[in-house]
Amino acid sequence: MSTGTQLKYIDTGSMGDIVLGHKPRVGVLMSAYNGNRYLMEQIETIAAQEGVDVVLYVRDDGSRDETREMLVEVSRAPMGCIASWIVDLGDNVGFLGSFEKLLMSADGCDFYAFSDQDDFWLPNKLACAVAALETSCADLYASSVEVVDESLSPIGRNDFPGLAYTIPAELIRHRLAGHNMVWTAGLQRGILRLGSLPCWSHDQHVVLASLLADKGMVFDKASYVLHRRLRNSVTPGGAGLAKRLRHEFRMMWNPGLAWNRAALAGSILELGYCDLRDSDMRFLLKCANRKRLSLVRDPSFDCGLALGNFEARLSVMLGRF
Repeated sequence: MSTGTQLKYIDTGSMGDIVLGHKPRVGVLMSAYNGNRYLMEQIETIAAQEGVDVVLYVRDDGSRDETREMLVEVSRAPMGCIASWIVDLGDNVGFLGSFEKLLMSADGCDFYAFSDQDDFWLPNKLACAVAALETSCADLYASSVEVVDESLSPIGRNDFPGLAYTIPAELIRHRLAGHNMVWTAGLQRGILRLGSLPCWSHDQHVVLASLLADKGMVFDKASYVLHRRLRNSVTPGGAGLAKRLRHEFRMMWNPGLAWNRAALAGSILELGYCDLRDSDMRFLLKCANRKRLSLVRDPSFDCGLALGNFEARLSVMLGRF
């Protein structure tokens, strides 16, 4: 297995106008919760995507505002490139649980993508991702992130320096952003065969499924999503120093062992992947069996981010990993 050697870089922003020679069907997976403020604007940017047909899988996670009524109303007819809607007005199961339900139900499209409810997509977002996947023969696409405030004014950018595309890196610290991911139908079939995993996030689930299937990933230095940071955003990027410090402390202390790497490693081992690299197998065994000293000394212990490695090693030694 060649895991860890299949990360390619591309800059679709330097490729000029991208025109696909076909019109792929892209399943867009969106979870909504009390999102009436920005939800309609984001749906409109999805409907404005160029060169693709979209199947919008949207699940309301038990909203208490007008989100559910809004989704029922807007989904009554096709809209722009949104050829069809699959709407689930569900009970509240939380951010991860809601996206996982979408992920494990999506089928029948050529490509798939996650969408947050309050972002703003540029009209060539999906076409550029499809072109990058087809040009690189990869199965998973990710890109840099443009972070903006509530009025879409720039806050910052994350280019994921030193990104490590390996199984150990994913257990140490998942770094990629789901809203900038697109993946192929082949990878989605693998995800459905793989089934659920006790992952930290829905997007980590996709990355791990790609690694376990020995699929390549292409990383785009360009970005086509304006990712809004709100006061109540779940993730911390661009949300200020105080929230970032709280997030880093939680990553290290892992209260309640909410992110149980030992359980995740054990679940992967139970799948019986005989073609795992020896180094990945050793890392997973050490993690599953909580071999603290040997785990922190493992040469594969690297997520590509010095702070992430330090915090994870400290978490291991404190028994919080």
